[in-house]
Amino acid sequence: MTHPIDIIALEKRKPALFLGLVACGVAIVGMQWTGRFLVGDISPAGIVSFEFSSNVDQAWAIVQSWERMGVILWAELNIGLDFIFLLLYAFCLSLGMVMLSEKLNFWKGLSWLPIIAGGLDAVENVGMLFMLNKSEGAIWPEIAYYCAFAKFTLIALSILIMLLMSIFLISRRRI
Repeated sequence: MTHPIDIIALEKRKPALFLGLVACGVAIVGMQWTGRFLVGDISPAGIVSFEFSSNVDQAWAIVQSWERMGVILWAELNIGLDFIFLLLYAFCLSLGMVMLSEKLNFWKGLSWLPIIAGGLDAVENVGMLFMLNKSEGAIWPEIAYYCAFAKFTLIALSILIMLLMSIFLISRRRI
């Protein structure tokens, strides 16, 4: 099976990674800026508190507190920016893993992990938008919670794999 990164010519991968990382930085700044309005007593970590609200009561308490604070639009905007960010981080992590895999002549199948994480992030975002728009589905907080947990696990695993691959590459050059 081919990898989506394979459509990028080898000589274009470093510039693509650089531009992707810059765009990730811009998206992070935007999400931090919009997310600052979401911090409150019930949501001390802002949108992350909402992502990890694992039951209906907790999720609705956050939504109601944001309604009282008048920041629902900021939450929706933050989630909208996250839809852009998930494409960017999935691309950058996957591209980085493919580039390292090719240098090490290693299996690049693990570079699908960030893409799977991005898909989980999208499902999580849809769940949070349903909750913000008062969908009566009691399952949405659990879906968002488990998707967030799996997403963060896959991102951490991807970064760890890249770190280990980088260490191996550096140590191989010294031999």
